[in-house]
Amino acid sequence: MDQQTAWQVVRTSYRCSADLQVLMKFLKERCSSEDYKSFAKAIATVIDTMNAQLVDRAVAIHPDIGRRIESDIEKFGHLT
Repeated sequence: MDQQTAWQVVRTSYRCSADLQVLMKFLKERCSSEDYKSFAKAIATVIDTMNAQLVDRAVAIHPDIGRRIESDIEKFGHLT
């Protein structure tokens, strides 16, 4: 996998995670506490799995991507 493709994997994973975090806030406002806790746990598991299976793999192939992630978040608060 080339670096540009690996970076796209990371960016897509981060966007999906952001969308899921927005969904959690939406569910917290609209669901019972019990339902929210169930969905929140499932969403957290999905995000963790996505990071392990996609982001960590891309960083393992191109370690400098890890530094880019940290730099982007520090400078901009998100990936560029």
